[in-house]
Amino acid sequence: MIRAAFFGLLAVLLGAMACGSSATTQPTPTAQEPTPSAGAAPSPTQEGIVADKRTIKPDVQGEGTPIAKAGTPAVAAFPDHIGTCKIEPKSNCEGADMRGADLAAYRAQGFQPAVHADLKGANLHNADLTGADLEKARLDEANLSGANLTDTNLTEVTMYKADLRGANLTGANMTFADLEDALLEGAIFCRTTMPDGTVNNEGCP
Repeated sequence: MIRAAFFGLLAVLLGAMACGSSATTQPTPTAQEPTPSAGAAPSPTQEGIVADKRTIKPDVQGEGTPIAKAGTPAVAAFPDHIGTCKIEPKSNCEGADMRGADLAAYRAQGFQPAVHADLKGANLHNADLTGADLEKARLDEANLSGANLTDTNLTEVTMYKADLRGANLTGANMTFADLEDALLEGAIFCRTTMPDGTVNNEGCP
């Protein structure tokens, strides 16, 4: 009797196993990558792609900023006139008012720093150059007759064959100036520093 019960239980177990093996196995669903919604921040990879396609504009100088040609330094030009006097050789500056004019930094041919004002052969008859700075200017053969050169800086000026007749040189500084063959008749010297550094007071009242 016990033996019959054992075989009956075994038959039940075998039947259960057979049913389990016939069941269909369902596949485990895989997670799908989410589709980015409109306006979402791009991933680092996408950001790199966008950056690669981005158009880079060159720097643009501000409005009104002067742009020099490549290799050309920007140099501020001096005006080519002082009053009615054009700063050039043989210029007609008769009676020009040039009081306090600064010609020390002028360049010939372009008026740029380090070369000096060229007024060779200019007509400066009766011009007023009181207190002007003419250091290293070129005044060879210039007509300075009757000019007012009071307190004018004429240091290292070249005045070869210049006409200084009747010019007022009171307080002028002519240290190292070249006065070779200059006409000086009637010129007024008072507290005037001469080319050799001496002070000439011959015309002081």
